[in-house]
Amino acid sequence: MRAKIIALFLILSAIPPVAKFIKPYLEERLPYEFGLDKIALDMQNDYVNSEIDPSLLDKEFHYIGHGGQAVAFSDGQYVLKFFLARQLQGPKRYPIPKPTHLIASHRKARRQEREKRRLACLNKAMKNTAVAFEKIKDKTGMIAIHFRCGEGLPCVTLIDNVGKKHLVDLNRASFVLQHKAELVSQKLAREDKEAVVKALSQFFIEKASAGFIDVEKSFMIYDNYGFLGDTPIQLDVGNIEFQEDLKASPNGEIQRMQELLANWAKTL
Repeated sequence: MRAKIIALFLILSAIPPVAKFIKPYLEERLPYEFGLDKIALDMQNDYVNSEIDPSLLDKEFHYIGHGGQAVAFSDGQYVLKFFLARQLQGPKRYPIPKPTHLIASHRKARRQEREKRRLACLNKAMKNTAVAFEKIKDKTGMIAIHFRCGEGLPCVTLIDNVGKKHLVDLNRASFVLQHKAELVSQKLAREDKEAVVKALSQFFIEKASAGFIDVEKSFMIYDNYGFLGDTPIQLDVGNIEFQEDLKASPNGEIQRMQELLANWAKTL
């Protein structure tokens, strides 16, 4: 009986007017499984690796979260972020079928297009991170970047979201090492709201004045920003872009970010 119901849902999902109503039920994501095939390994590009103290990495790092561009692990003091070669999301429980899915050439073309977009996204995130490391390292908490194959680094043990261990040769991996920051939510729990908002406001002024524009989707205060002591930092820098001409006239970006900040502060 259950199989017949599923089959009926799949058939109905091929009808556009019906599909939009049952799509949420069909496209439920299954839990993902972390693996070394998900992170960027053996990259050869033009980015220069920074100096890294190997003793900071010769330990276990535990999973703390992931986004569309990177997956993060921490030892409690530092955060190790690996760039993703493949998205960390589980498959759809009941994917909506399309007639073109039956055509082998079409499936191949779609797969190649997805890989092309993923590589372009990966390269853009790495470029933005490299520029941020060079120009506003103090506003990101970054200690080191490693974007291409190197030598002299240890293997690191990662503990994933289900407690499984993975051994990664850091010489092959593309990653960022950051100080572990206090999240904004934690800061607000023990400090005055006005002081936190004021510090973030000054941070956005300084970042825009340095020539960095923040795309609106990265304005997620609780996820993308933190504090090292009383100093705000941006945790995710893959989506911020450097624009040389912005340094001469940052007022537009400053005003935009201040408005977003003010709207967020009203929700506290």
